[in-house]
This record gives sequence, C-alpha cells and structure tokens, in this order.
Amino acid sequence: MQTQEQGKLLMMRVLLLALLWLITSLTQAQTPTINLDTLPPCHFETDDDNIQVGAVIYNFETGTGCTQNLDVVFPVASVPKIFISAALLQRAAQGEFSLNQTLTFTEDYWMGGSSDCLNEFDLGRQITLNELNQEMIACSDNAATWMLMDFLGWNAVQFYADQQVDGIGDIVPYAVVDQRKLALIDSRWNDVPVAMASRYWRSRYTDGLDEYFTNIPRYSRNTLLQANADYFATYQTDNTATPRAIADFLIKQRDYYLNDFGYNGQAASGLFNTMMYTQRQYSVQAFPGTVYVGAKNGFDTGLVAEVNFGVHDLSGYNRTPQSIAIVFTRQINLNVPQVQQPRQSEGVLNRYLRDLSPIISAMLYPDAAVPEVTFNFTMNTVRLNTLEAIDACWWNYELSGFADSMVSDFELCLGQLAHQTSYALEDRLGVGLVLRGTNYNEQRVTLIFTLPDGSQRSYQTQRLGHNDVAFNWFHPVTMRGEWRVDIYINLQRVYTETVQVGL
Repeated sequence: MQTQEQGKLLMMRVLLLALLWLITSLTQAQTPTINLDTLPPCHFETDDDNIQVGAVIYNFETGTGCTQNLDVVFPVASVPKIFISAALLQRAAQGEFSLNQTLTFTEDYWMGGSSDCLNEFDLGRQITLNELNQEMIACSDNAATWMLMDFLGWNAVQFYADQQVDGIGDIVPYAVVDQRKLALIDSRWNDVPVAMASRYWRSRYTDGLDEYFTNIPRYSRNTLLQANADYFATYQTDNTATPRAIADFLIKQRDYYLNDFGYNGQAASGLFNTMMYTQRQYSVQAFPGTVYVGAKNGFDTGLVAEVNFGVHDLSGYNRTPQSIAIVFTRQINLNVPQVQQPRQSEGVLNRYLRDLSPIISAMLYPDAAVPEVTFNFTMNTVRLNTLEAIDACWWNYELSGFADSMVSDFELCLGQLAHQTSYALEDRLGVGLVLRGTNYNEQRVTLIFTLPDGSQRSYQTQRLGHNDVAFNWFHPVTMRGEWRVDIYINLQRVYTETVQVGL
C-alpha cells in the first residue's frame, strides 16, 4: 500500500515538472533573443555638434527599432540606480531581509538639495527599505540611494551590476560626486564629511565648515561650471554606461519577469513596478495614452539620460515591457553659452529630447491613434480650472494622507468651482478628478495636454489601495489657441475637453 502511494506521489511530481517545463517552454518561445547589432541606425540628428546622442529603441512585439552609438560610454548620472534597486529586490526575494526593515535617516545622509524628497524634516525618521527604494527610483533621491548602497555594500552592488551586463562603470553615490567636484577646486574638501560637502554643493549650506576652512569658500558660477567639466574629465568611469548595457539589462529583466518563477523573476517584477512610479520623461512625451511608461532618468550639468519602457496592458497587474526607449544625451564641451543644468525643465537637452519624442513614438507605435472616449463607472467628477483654484480644494485631502474619508470634501469643493474652458496666456490649467468605487484596485491615470501646434505634454500618476481616490494635476498654457485635455484611466480614454487660451 505504501509503495502504491509513493508511486502516485512520484507520478504527480513528474507530471508537475512536465507542466512547469511546458509553461516555461511556451513562455520562452514568446521571448526570442534580441540581437541589437542587427537593428538599423536611428539617425537622431542634431544641429548642435556639441551634443552627442546614444540610443536603443525597440518594440518587442514588432521587432522594429534602431540604435545609435550603441557601445559609446556616456555619463548617465542616476541611471545606475536601477542596479541598486534590482540588487535590493533580489536579495529580499532570497529571504536575506525584509523590505519592511527600516533604516534611520540621519544628518550623515542629509544632502540638503532643495528638491530632495528626504530633507531636514525627515531627520531621525525610520524609513523602510521599500520606501527608500521607491524614493530612489521615482524621486531619484540621492540620500535614499546612499543609504541603500551602504546597507547592501558598495562592492556587492557593483558585483551585481557587473554580473548582469558588460559596459557599466563605477556606481558612486552622488554625495561622493558632489565632494569630488569640490575637491577639484580645493583639495581641502577631501577632509570635509561627505554629507557636509554635498550640502554646500547643492544649497551652499555652510554650517560646520569653519572647522575645515579659515574663510568659508565662495565660488563663482564659472568656477563651479569648470569643476563639473574637470570632474567628468577626471572621473571618467563614475556612473557611466553604454546604451547597449542598459538595453541588455532591461531585456534580461524582462526575460526574468516572463520566464523565471524564482527570486530573479520576483526582483524583475519589483523593479518594473517601481519604475512605473516615475513620471514620463522628455523623450516619451509624445507616447500615446494607451501606453503606460516606466522610467529612470539621470541628469547632471551637461547631460540628460533617459531609460523608458512601455506597457500596453495593465490587466492582472501586468508589468511586461512592450517597448524600450533608451536615450542618452550629453554636451561634450561645457564651456558654451547654453549649458543644460540639473532639473532644468527647458534646457537645451530637454528641448532636444522633447522634439525627438514624436519620432520615437512613431517608430514604436506607427499605428497608434487617439481612441474613442469610453464610459468609466468609477469616474465621478472632473473639473478644469486654474491650478490655484483646484489647489485650494486639494490641500486638506493631501494633508490627510489621501484618506478616503476626505475625498468628499475635495469633491464638494470642486463642485463649487466653475468648469472653466477659457484661460489667459501663462495660466496654469488645473485638472481635478475624483474616482469612486474602485474596489481598491490600482488606478493609473495619464493626462495628455495637446497644444495648438499638435505637440503634446503628458503626465502619469497613480493611486493604490483606496476605494475612493482623487487626483490633481496641471500644465502651464504657454501658447495661444485651442488646447485639448485627454484623461486616460488604466490606458482607457475616458474624458476629453477643449479649452481656449489667450483668445
């Protein structure tokens, strides 16, 4: 009797293994090997000889795409954070630690940037590894990155990246980059604590510097600009990558996501999910609303690097990239009148990437068209007005931590505003949106503003884990004529409105 039972168990195991093999084989058949060397050149031209461009554009479903400067090494600033994220998620999936484990944000990590997500008000706060990971990717927060690198070990992060792909330089936290730039002006900065040096570089904080300098340094703009140029010339492997390396990594992660049922697949799923919290970048502004974008960008003086993937089906929490759009740009010489500055929204490289976006979109989605508006039962209220008017309704909801119970107050306030369809030039066109009865499913919203000249500006945002949710977004209207506002919820076009500007 026992032998018969053992035989049945053995047969069940054999059948289970055969089933797993069949599933894996079928899935692998859908993910063919991609030879980037067979893709045609992109021919992403620029009239400025000082701008160098590298790219990998590819649609996994159609096999179309292109490459440019595939094996040229570019400084890419924050792009290597995707390796830190993947290393963290892989080790968590292996059970080495929980993503709910916390680290303390101390002054030793406070970098003082005006747009940092972790700032002086967070000092002393216990922050989970999961939150730090999201801040590192979606907010590109450098303090969060530094904390995670210290937690994982710098050598371990570098080893992970080098094991994944060739063509990745030294992954260095940006606080160290800040200190290195200052030390190229004055070597005494090497003796200053890294966080203190970073606070000076980013916001000219001088507290504590009197211990290291008799006279607190004051540097001109030209001196700081030269320090940037000297840094890139001196530290030529800091935070660098080739377009091929990043493309190979995304392709490998996609393969893990589809085919690996173990910790590699879990890490890939987590990485793609985290990247989908990032805002649409300049190079994908023209992507259709039927595509949701995951991204990681990098920027520094004279460079903008953007790594994007597109998802065209969100059902079942799908995160499979349908396409990738990797574009690296840099100004070879920083001694020019117009130098791209970090976080500059209208810099020379930003404008170039935005102008390039329709070309990339047409290459990846040649048949894309604006779909008809479909009914969405969760969409309860939409209001267009100035940002100032909608913000006045928004603050209490935001201060509540986006509590479901405060949605009604926001919606009531919106209802008291006129639905405005005419705006003055330079107004900030705001959109207030309320969804109800979402059954706690993820709600991913894409807003597309189409300008009178036909170009578009697009944004993404999301809410997870709420039954009733609200959204608030805006775009400055800087061109006279007719604008169109389209709202997509989970890739379905659910609302459209035209407004007049400056008429």
